[in-house]
Amino acid sequence: MVRLKSRYILFDIIYPPNPNKELSNYSLKNSLTTLHAVSNSNPKEILNLLRKNIELNYGDYGAGLINYSLMVKYFSNKTSTGIIRCSRENHELVTGALLMINQINDRNCIFRVIHISGTIKKCEDYAIERNKKLMKLLESKEFDEVINIDEDDDEDYD
Repeated sequence: MVRLKSRYILFDIIYPPNPNKELSNYSLKNSLTTLHAVSNSNPKEILNLLRKNIELNYGDYGAGLINYSLMVKYFSNKTSTGIIRCSRENHELVTGALLMINQINDRNCIFRVIHISGTIKKCEDYAIERNKKLMKLLESKEFDEVINIDEDDDEDYD
């Protein structure tokens, strides 16, 4: 029997401000806390939206490639963060389709891929370390470092 190798994609959903509103208090310093909002969607909605987007952008061929292996393993409404499992061969297709989604429940959004890993444990560890680092930077009010939180610290992934 052949083992199916998977990739786990850590993502978060960012909700940009409404362009109709006056952005008088917008600044780069408070953008991190204002762009993240509580999401009213669930994992099933995200999975269906992702499958529709793959079929729309990659056709029946793309939908057939990812259909058996695509699964939302974790999604938190409070943090709008989730983990998607897909096959190792097609993870670029899934990340591409994920980045092309721009609306969920008639609300503008941006899906941001944070990390890709071969195990769900490493994905969870990365998310925990990233959040600890973020909290430490927010407490120390080093906003320039907060803006650059997603830059790699000389870490490569396979």
